[in-house]
Amino acid sequence: MLAVAACAAIFVLVGPASWPLVVSWLAATGLIALIWQHLAPFLKLALAITFVPLCILLTFEGGLFFLPAAAASIVAAMAERHRAAV
Repeated sequence: MLAVAACAAIFVLVGPASWPLVVSWLAATGLIALIWQHLAPFLKLALAITFVPLCILLTFEGGLFFLPAAAASIVAAMAERHRAAV
C-alpha cells in the first residue's frame, strides 16, 4: 500500500508527465510482490534490506518516495521471521 501511495504522490506532485515513471514503479512493485510471496522468511529480510540502498540509489527516479515502503517491508519481514521461529 505504501508503494502505491508513493506512486500516487509522484503523479500528483510531478503531474501527468510522470506517468511513464509511475507505471514503471508500479510494475516493479508488482514484480517484487510476486517474488515476495514465494520467499523464505530469511530471504524476505535480505530482500527488504536491499530495498533501502536501492531507493537511495534511485533518488532521481523517485526512489525516496519509496523509503517508507522499504522500511515497512523490513519490519514485516522481521515480524514474519520471528513468527516462523516461534
